[in-house]
Amino acid sequence: FPSHDSSYNTYSSFIKSLLDHAVALKIIGANPYHEARNKRRKNDKVKREVPTLEQFQQILAHMRANKYNPHGTESADFIEFVGSAAVGQAEIKKLRWGEVDFEKQKIHFHRQKTKRYFHVPLFKNTLLPLLERRKQALGREPGDEEFVFSMNDGKKGLSAATKALGLPS
Repeated sequence: FPSHDSSYNTYSSFIKSLLDHAVALKIIGANPYHEARNKRRKNDKVKREVPTLEQFQQILAHMRANKYNPHGTESADFIEFVGSAAVGQAEIKKLRWGEVDFEKQKIHFHRQKTKRYFHVPLFKNTLLPLLERRKQALGREPGDEEFVFSMNDGKKGLSAATKALGLPS
């Protein structure tokens, strides 16, 4: 049996379902899984190291200055947005310009996991200048249906920057 907790739980659940199906088909009389003491394993807590504000700024500067990454600026903008808005990559990659309300100073999101809508203030010191830079880089007024970011994540650029700076990734 696998040693990793999430793999153990997946296999265990599959075996239980398979035996339940055998009972339903009257191949076996009872599911022996229910008699066994097969408890789900809890996943170990993931320890995440959060960079300081100074380290975060260093990471972004390194990403923007990386001459080997043609998408360095957008990648840095994406990671800066993640850090400043405190929303997930799934929400950011689907963000369209029509969901950014400059007048009411709000960004409207559709949470991918729960399918619920929520908003984040358009912070004047972080998100507002970032989005203004993104608009300026387009060289035109973006359409409401256009995505704010053309990429899905900034993981590669972030990983390269943290490695180059000797920071935890």
